[in-house]
Amino acid sequence: MWELQGERLITAAGAIAGATRVFEYTMDYAQNRKAFGQPISQFQVLKHKLVDMGTRIAAVQSLVYQTAKQWDAGEYPVREISQSKLLATSWLVMLPTRPSRSWAAMATERVPVDVPGANARLARNRRRD
Repeated sequence: MWELQGERLITAAGAIAGATRVFEYTMDYAQNRKAFGQPISQFQVLKHKLVDMGTRIAAVQSLVYQTAKQWDAGEYPVREISQSKLLATSWLVMLPTRPSRSWAAMATERVPVDVPGANARLARNRRRD
């Protein structure tokens, strides 16, 4: 049973890495895309969305790190591991759709956020034990 929990924790950590990649891409896109003579990252509504994305990633990352610390200390935090995987993969599945809802041009491009989102959907579907 230890192996199953270890795999769940690794999946959660991988989802955090994917979410961070998506967030960095989104930030770069928002800073380089211009509308009305300024980067779209300067618009208040988009600032709120970017802050929300970053905050959620940081919160889930904190949970995953705390759970990994417990695991490393020899504890068996099954509940925390399951929560970490659920939150990390659920958030990553939602993350790639958020920028394209805001920026129509991004929805027509093939963007690198497709891969982490697809991986997260696979990881999330595997959680049905």
